[in-house]
Amino acid sequence: MILLHSLGGVRPVHEFALRNIDAGADTASELGRRLSVSKQAAAKTIAALQQLGYVIREVDPDDARRKRVQVTPRGHEMMTIGGALFDEVRNRWAAQIGVLRLDVLEGYLARLVERRPVSADDLARFDDGPLEENRVAAPDQDAQ
Repeated sequence: MILLHSLGGVRPVHEFALRNIDAGADTASELGRRLSVSKQAAAKTIAALQQLGYVIREVDPDDARRKRVQVTPRGHEMMTIGGALFDEVRNRWAAQIGVLRLDVLEGYLARLVERRPVSADDLARFDDGPLEENRVAAPDQDAQ
């Protein structure tokens, strides 16, 4: 079994960040969007990954103000270890609740976190204040 503490300061968020960087989130802004965190939080994560030798930052040849992030070979090794850790956890869960139930659970979790584009109707809700059906009545003080 692989232990996180044997990886020298690596946290699960680092592996998620590496996967997103490798998939094209090569700036702090884009990484923040993909991880649903602020640009500042993403920049801190990138700095930690750089200090650990998992990523490098280079000046964008097209825009000197922008720093591009790339996963290093050491970072790719870390992603392999992270994948193995995930497989270990998934196998334990499958042994506890069964593969079919785990597949169903993963399906529900994926639906909960899937992103969908914001529509004009979504934005209109905020312009008009809370919709009547979304209002919650105050608890009845006398009922207590």
